[in-house]
Amino acid sequence: MLTPTPARRAAVPVDEFTGAVMARLAGVEAGTTSEIDLPPPGWAHRHTFYQVVYVAEGRGAHHIDCETYELHPGTLFFLRPEQVHSWDYADPPTGVIIVFTDEFLHSQQSREDVSRVSELFYDLADVGELRLTPAEARRIVPILKDIVREYRASEDDCRSVMQAHLHIFLARAHRLLPGSSERPMTNRATLLVRQFTELVTQRRGPFQTVRAYSDSLGVTPSHLAETVKSSTGRTPGQIIRGAQTVEAQRLLLHTDKNIAQIAYELGFKDTAYFGRFFKRETGVTPGEFRRSAREVAAATA
Repeated sequence: MLTPTPARRAAVPVDEFTGAVMARLAGVEAGTTSEIDLPPPGWAHRHTFYQVVYVAEGRGAHHIDCETYELHPGTLFFLRPEQVHSWDYADPPTGVIIVFTDEFLHSQQSREDVSRVSELFYDLADVGELRLTPAEARRIVPILKDIVREYRASEDDCRSVMQAHLHIFLARAHRLLPGSSERPMTNRATLLVRQFTELVTQRRGPFQTVRAYSDSLGVTPSHLAETVKSSTGRTPGQIIRGAQTVEAQRLLLHTDKNIAQIAYELGFKDTAYFGRFFKRETGVTPGEFRRSAREVAAATA
């Protein structure tokens, strides 16, 4: 884990995966909150890996990007790479933490019927939190505990068993989302949408145009637009603009970069255009957002 630094800095700290390196445990780490420490309160950072946190008991708040979620017993959090988050608590909440790399998530996908795992995770991450009823917790939390047991035992083939448990867990958690059964897709379409979403949300460097993304994926812009729209209800352009807006909010809140630097980092060559874009998407200017967000953060610190 990285050493915490002050709340605002030149860049958002990035937490790299540093889990076990032996082959049978490569790409995954699992345990209770007493075994895998949560970051210190108030430390805003982002990951290069996926994270699932189950809060069994605890009080405080979890800040994910620009949203704040009160901690409640029986709550699941799903964090995808690049999201910025921090915790507020007097005493660390109890529960289970599982972190894993993209390779761990996908390396068993030799069958088409498990090719939706990224889509499942991204849908779950989009809701921010998933509060479980006691009956729901009894159905899916034991799967997380099975992953932890396999990790601790580190027996032969435990990696394959953990991957299978993870896929089952994500599928069952996804069923709890409203409308989760209303979006049937072909497997090829699922793969394309997943690849596009990951290119946009896990990008390195400025955001690209729809045509640039479609060229990278080897499809036409019209095919990409039709597939993404049928799956998500949004156009590729809307997804790109949404991701640009969220990343702009992260940088405005958690770094000391000026508006021009943020605009350039996001792919805007014109600072004035970035300002108009941000106000159209959020209703306020970048400067107004930064001042308001920092006032709120200072008041709740």
